Amino acid sequence: MRVGVVVCVLVTFAGIGAVVVASSIAGGARPVRPDVRALAELHARAAGAAFGRRVLVVRRGGTEPSSGRIFESAPAAGGFGLFDAAPPGAPEFQRACDALAARVAGEWESRGRIAPATATALAHAGVAIVCREDGTQAVAPDGNDVVAGLDPAESVPGLRVRGAEPVLRVVPGGDGAETLEPAPFLDFDDGLWGGAVTVDASAAGMYVFAWPAAGGSVTVDGADVAPRTWAGELPLLRLDLPAGRTRVVARYVEDAARGRLAIAGALAAVVGLVTLLVLVRPRLTRDADVAGQAAEPPA
Repeated sequence: MRVGVVVCVLVTFAGIGAVVVASSIAGGARPVRPDVRALAELHARAAGAAFGRRVLVVRRGGTEPSSGRIFESAPAAGGFGLFDAAPPGAPEFQRACDALAARVAGEWESRGRIAPATATALAHAGVAIVCREDGTQAVAPDGNDVVAGLDPAESVPGLRVRGAEPVLRVVPGGDGAETLEPAPFLDFDDGLWGGAVTVDASAAGMYVFAWPAAGGSVTVDGADVAPRTWAGELPLLRLDLPAGRTRVVARYVEDAARGRLAIAGALAAVVGLVTLLVLVRPRLTRDADVAGQAAEPPA
């Protein structure tokens, strides 16, 4: 009896704990916060300027080569923060982000600027802000850093990438080559790695979204669809859409895992409480009967 009660209590508290844990990560993973205050402030400014799009932070090399890292900007406590670029279950996407970041860092170090073709690649990858630091503070760009496709972002300080939009339309070329251009959209609801957007397509065609192709679930006007991959700088989500307005929603692994954890925790808590009542109620009834008999005056 006592063992059963202890087990039920443990199951109940475990279930409640699972619900609490699921609630505590409701905003997604924790943002990446550098220990150096000046760099933490740079992250916050870059995340706010990107407003849900990606940020590339390049560390200028001293004795070692320059390096870069791409982040996802998303809502966090007190505003926007920078998070890991890829969701769980999308290692190919992370590798592609690392390769693009290394390419930018190498160009900036060897040429003193980002090549125009690389700026276009950043736009297609959904990178809206590029900034540099030296390990202790931000390094503001100078006039030589600004090339075609990039504009100064003085409030960061950094560079703003033109054309880094959540939705791009694939435009076929006469020679078989394809290019990407920003597509009209409405009601963009940004989330960590995914989100929702309404595409206002003037014609049926192929559209590329600044979200990973792998590791998530996608719906178009509420119907599940199989994600397809755009083979560009990053393996982004590609969809064939009809003309007119279409609502596209992408959700990734962490959202699903959080939901399953909360449901499992709630069920465990309910099962534990019900079992506890089943075990304890007979004991309480017997105790009440004994107490009632003891209270009766002797005949």
